[in-house]
Amino acid sequence: MLVLPSHARSMAMGDAFVAGADDLGSLEANPAGLSHLYAGMLKLQHREWFHDIRTDQVSFGGLAGPVAFGGGVG
Repeated sequence: MLVLPSHARSMAMGDAFVAGADDLGSLEANPAGLSHLYAGMLKLQHREWFHDIRTDQVSFGGLAGPVAFGGGVG
């Protein structure tokens, strides 16, 4: 099975990202990290790999008072 990383910071840390998840990468690693967002965020990502493998992803997250929310489509 081919597993492609979806977040550059997580990949650079060797997938040891769970404790430091404080941006939209936390959607996959640790959703509780969304509570550390300081503003609304939007991530639009397009990646092309070898052998015509392509992925697209849209992620969003933010705070609404004491509640953090986020989601994504890939």
